Amino acid sequence: MLSKKFKRSAAFLFITLVVFLSSCNYQHGLHPVQITGISGTVTFVGNWPENMEWVRILCFQQKPRSENVNDILVALFNAKIGDPVPARVAKYDFTVELEPGVYQWIAVIYNSKTHPLKIIGEYDQPNLVVEKEKIVANINITADFNKLGNLSLSENR
Repeated sequence: MLSKKFKRSAAFLFITLVVFLSSCNYQHGLHPVQITGISGTVTFVGNWPENMEWVRILCFQQKPRSENVNDILVALFNAKIGDPVPARVAKYDFTVELEPGVYQWIAVIYNSKTHPLKIIGEYDQPNLVVEKEKIVANINITADFNKLGNLSLSENR
């Protein structure tokens, strides 16, 4: 038989546990983590080159100031680079996590051993505002392998 002292101690611990747990302020269930960034679809036109190393989405808060190699390298160093695009897909749905801010240039860049860093597509709306904990949707880009342009400021790629 359980002693009176043990029953009182168990009751006290149970009541203390109930009071403690009921006083806790916690969220119920799992909640998605809010991310900041952009999402959309890249549609590919033309044949994927055989010597392709990768295709990625690059987001620049500042476009290169000139076509000087140093300016382009500084811009690339500061760019947010998306995940590699799977090879030979017709369309690619993407999300790129970014810091809040204004992005002047969003481009789809192709790299190979014979064509390093070629632009195959750009988002046509400069100065895209990305707010904290929000996704800017419908960033849709056509990437054309038939129009490989150099990574430069030239408007006519």
